[in-house]
Amino acid sequence: MLAAVLGIFVLNTAEQAGPTPSVSFQFGVSDGAATIAHAGGDSFSAGEMLVVAGDTEQSLASLSGEDGPVERGDSISFDVASGETVELVYVGGDGRELVGRVSA
Repeated sequence: MLAAVLGIFVLNTAEQAGPTPSVSFQFGVSDGAATIAHAGGDSFSAGEMLVVAGDTEQSLASLSGEDGPVERGDSISFDVASGETVELVYVGGDGRELVGRVSA
């Protein structure tokens, strides 16, 4: 029974999200603030990217207050604790995909 449950878990987490946009990001951390900037590539909806910092998970839309498209040159800054890992995760389709990671 455990092998069947474990197998299903692995298969479900291995599913890819919908077509992940081809995007490059720049990450920066300075004086307790993290910045994520769209450096080039496809635009995407702010609601399709999550920022995970420590135990907190927020969409770019909730961090920026805007739910429109994110395009080259757009950036977001937010407070981050020293030593905390910040991950950028694309969510779409039926899954999630890690896009980038930086440590504060």
